[in-house]
Amino acid sequence: PVALAGGGALAGGAARALARLQDCASLPVFTTNMGKGAVDEFHPLSCGVLGSLLGPASLGRHTKALFESADLILEVGTRNNQNGTDSWRLIGPKATIVQIDIDPQEIGRNYEAVRLVGDAAETLAALTQALEALDLSHRDAGRKALEDTIADAWQAFEAARKPLAEHNSVPIRPERVMAELQRVMTPETIVVADASYSSMWIVGQLRGMASGMRFITPRGLAGLGWGLPLAMGAKLARPASPVVALVGDGGFAHSWAEL
Repeated sequence: PVALAGGGALAGGAARALARLQDCASLPVFTTNMGKGAVDEFHPLSCGVLGSLLGPASLGRHTKALFESADLILEVGTRNNQNGTDSWRLIGPKATIVQIDIDPQEIGRNYEAVRLVGDAAETLAALTQALEALDLSHRDAGRKALEDTIADAWQAFEAARKPLAEHNSVPIRPERVMAELQRVMTPETIVVADASYSSMWIVGQLRGMASGMRFITPRGLAGLGWGLPLAMGAKLARPASPVVALVGDGGFAHSWAEL
């Protein structure tokens, strides 16, 4: 079994509940683009963002096989849309899907699923409570092998992007920018992207440092130009948190007249 967390896994305490389930069931957890931040990506059972990020220097290139080998996929607050499933190619026909969503119309929209309609945090807590009453020795016994497989994937990813992350000539590489940002981030940092490539740099190159850390990207939420205003709103909502906005010149052009 694996879990796939979407944007709904960041609402109302669901990230904390998912972290508890991840440890209880020795459960590898992937996220969609929108679910970035739902789990601590330094946890040994966290597999990072999958979705459509499967290029030669991507983490997904190395974790995809683990996801595709799953016979059961627990989905938390994800719509199974195009971006989250690599155009609906990631989930095989033999996998059983258990889908948690507060909106009953989302469950089974694109894949047949066992329906768990309800608040993600409460549903995950109930699942964890039920599992804690069972004998999970088989899951515990296989945990080290899973952790090793996931660690190997992260290591291969880091090795593939290292030349780009250390790129020191002009024009500067986005991987280098993300590597520098990673060094100064804290678990309280909020990272905001405008539309375009910057959103993919954030979800594919940064590594979440805590369960519930916020990476806010426009995939499914907004179009070009929202980056700077959204960053300002995030700062108003959480004044104590550092906020970083990645905005291209086209996105910034939507705001510079106001400034």
